[in-house]
Amino acid sequence: MSKTIKGYIQNLPIAGCECTLYLPPKYYVDDVHYPVVYINGEDNIHEIMEEVEYHFGVDCSEFIAISVMSQDWNEDFTPWAAPPLTKKSESFKGGAGSYLNFLSNTIKPFIDEHSRNQRMAKVGNCTREAALILEEQLEFKGNLILEWNDGGHFSEISNRFMRALLWLMS
Repeated sequence: MSKTIKGYIQNLPIAGCECTLYLPPKYYVDDVHYPVVYINGEDNIHEIMEEVEYHFGVDCSEFIAISVMSQDWNEDFTPWAAPPLTKKSESFKGGAGSYLNFLSNTIKPFIDEHSRNQRMAKVGNCTREAALILEEQLEFKGNLILEWNDGGHFSEISNRFMRALLWLMS
């Protein structure tokens, strides 16, 4: 049985670097500041987070993950220059300091400034306010139901429409 991811994954190029961003399932619903985990050199964040999500609220807290793909492993992950291990492999270039500087001064500040979509962050509060305004205007308060669903704004849309139509037409 294959598992499906409940959070959100998106490709996110940052300063010419290929990154993949994972946001927890309630990211667009709750106004919570999540810790950020930086994963270097792994491009299968979907498979990783698919397994990790089952631990959320059980034995680990939810978090944001950003996968940063190195453009040159032999440069980015070696702290000093060194000869190749075999005749067919490349030399180690020793650029880990520069790569760490790039992560610290480019990738991290970008994520800190942008990982929260400002418009989506306001959706929950605006929806609550709209429900209160409508409730004040309605003669019969039973004509308004505000239902919060797990998974956020972009999940189980068909099921939500189905429940709304069944309620509306009953």
